[in-house]
Amino acid sequence: MPKGHSALAEYFLGTSEADPNSGPDQAATIAADSAGQVMLTLRHPLAADQAEVFWETSIDLETWEPTDRWPAPTSSLSGGTETLYWQPNSPENSSRFYRLRFRLR
Repeated sequence: MPKGHSALAEYFLGTSEADPNSGPDQAATIAADSAGQVMLTLRHPLAADQAEVFWETSIDLETWEPTDRWPAPTSSLSGGTETLYWQPNSPENSSRFYRLRFRLR
């Protein structure tokens, strides 16, 4: 993770500010299919169980809203890592920005 991320984000993602090469596979991805259906994906170590992550969305980068109307993420486990997948129920009707937020459980 580049410098500037919170300690909580570093913990959840399993990265280290002291090692800029740590956690290269932990980057969030955002993809859309041809119908505009968005899929957000994030990998993190299972050991980081004292924190949780959620997405927020904005159309102007000033006003942010939780994506709480989305279904809960699905997940898959592999080698001590959990991959989370979020997908809204319907395609977004406008261009949007997304950001990750972290909090302690």
